[in-house]
Amino acid sequence: MVLLASAGLLIKSFIYLQRVDRGFSSNNVLTAVVRLPAAKYREDSQVVNFFAQALTQIRAMPNVKSAGMVNFLPFYGGLGSNTAFKIGGLPTPPPGQEPGTDVRVVHSGYFQAMGIPLMRGRTFSEVENREAKHVVLINEALARKYFPNEDPIGRKLDVAMFEDSNPTEIIGIVGNVRYESLTDEIEPAVYFPHPELASD
Repeated sequence: MVLLASAGLLIKSFIYLQRVDRGFSSNNVLTAVVRLPAAKYREDSQVVNFFAQALTQIRAMPNVKSAGMVNFLPFYGGLGSNTAFKIGGLPTPPPGQEPGTDVRVVHSGYFQAMGIPLMRGRTFSEVENREAKHVVLINEALARKYFPNEDPIGRKLDVAMFEDSNPTEIIGIVGNVRYESLTDEIEPAVYFPHPELASD
């Protein structure tokens, strides 16, 4: 009886996890991990140009509908959900009480390739995919938690990813994605275009 009960609970849990909305689609998606040799790609601009050219060539291949890039895929790890940030126009929180966010570095084609919906605003333009224009996207979780009664489009975030203050403008909100777990609460997330954090 104990074994049957345990098996039943295991099957029930498995079925539940299969029904959890991950926030992305893995159907017909091919992924690859690319690491460039630092000795050859010493400048951030070289890294950005490599991936921009690679994505252009991949998109031109037969049967490819979309192609993008991200520094850490879902369930592959990442920069964590404790990167501090400040919201422009609000008082600076006391040390240790700053809001925190997950950080991802992407090319805008990533969202289409993974079936992640754009909820409001826009994704990165081709210029923003190639040059640092100080813009970011946020997920729904961040928008709801830190901008519950207002539209965050156009607001500024200063994410602690740089030595000096570097305010960036929110230009869009994308759907929530489960990056770490199918059961944990979805954390706030900020998406930088590749040129902003090319070395990451």
